[in-house]
Amino acid sequence: NVPARKKFLKSDITEFRYISDTMIKFAISRQEIRFAFYDNDSLIFDVKPENPVKRIEDVLGKNIANALIPVEFENDMVKISGFIGEPLIAKQTKSGQYLFLNNRSIISKSIGYAVFSAFEHLLEKRMQPFFYINITLDPKIVDVNVHPQKHEVKFEDERYIYNILNKAVNDSLQKRN
Repeated sequence: NVPARKKFLKSDITEFRYISDTMIKFAISRQEIRFAFYDNDSLIFDVKPENPVKRIEDVLGKNIANALIPVEFENDMVKISGFIGEPLIAKQTKSGQYLFLNNRSIISKSIGYAVFSAFEHLLEKRMQPFFYINITLDPKIVDVNVHPQKHEVKFEDERYIYNILNKAVNDSLQKRN
């Protein structure tokens, strides 16, 4: 109904992919909330409050849920929780990478690289690991006003977050052997 906005829309498939990606991020990051996602009259998923592994299984599939390795780390400044995928579920794209800051989806190349570098010798060239990581820290030490959509963030000490996440992922991989 708004011609000026309509000309910026992509194809229906592309727009659906954007919406689907957003709904998946909401659904896996907020396990305590029920989400029902429809495309016209087709049910895509209907997930009820669950534990994180069951929620990932309901949204992303059983093969991913069966290949999850828990990642946990906590100190006075930061808490890292979530999952990494075993190398066998790695993809050639970054489509299976979910990074959250205080339960809000973010994009951070350097923080994503912290996970990738822990997998570097375990994956074939050009393969990307699956991960679902939530970083919880004091909002005062992160700037969310870097990007208009608030996807990109600037950490007060990004190197510290990188090192902590890399160590947490390495420790989880070593425990799984």
